[in-house]
Amino acid sequence: MTPRDASTGECGRAGTRIREFGDPLWQAGLCLKNQGDIDSQHIAGAISTSTHGSGIRQQSFSGSARRFRVVLPSGEAIDVTDDDPELLAAMQVSLGLLGVITEVELEVRKAFALAERIEFWPLEEILSRWDTEMFSRRHFSLFWMPAADFPDRLFMEYPDGLDMTDWSRVKLYDEMPASSLADGTAPPEQGRLDRPYRI
Repeated sequence: MTPRDASTGECGRAGTRIREFGDPLWQAGLCLKNQGDIDSQHIAGAISTSTHGSGIRQQSFSGSARRFRVVLPSGEAIDVTDDDPELLAAMQVSLGLLGVITEVELEVRKAFALAERIEFWPLEEILSRWDTEMFSRRHFSLFWMPAADFPDRLFMEYPDGLDMTDWSRVKLYDEMPASSLADGTAPPEQGRLDRPYRI
């Protein structure tokens, strides 16, 4: 991965895995704008298939792509930028149909921290709190367990003795300044505070 302009973005080869962006960007005071909790994908594949993180106000990986280097079926290599917004939009979720992506430039943002808390809620509580949680947090996601054996099938930990039928494993995330990782700010109760790509 080769830095291009630390103030606006990061340029890397299409085969760079998402997990490889975290440390170099953090050292430059930057982060990916959003990412999912699986980070083993190659960046070009994640963009081309609209792989996403969560958060109703966040975009998927494809929304942060600002330039592509693409080899067309003819063998010609071209740069796709916002000079041609329609082609850029098509490349952002192209499924590989428009050529082979060899390089991509992403828009990044200033580094931040995430506070994470895991809780277990019955379905009725999820439904009653849905709008509040969805719009007040950076990320709000859940795994609904319609049957008691679902957590076991998904290899999820859950409280001993709790029948998980119609319960959910809820993930609550709030954004905090990156400085909170160094200034002793305590993480939320029963939660953790860390760099977003580690969470």
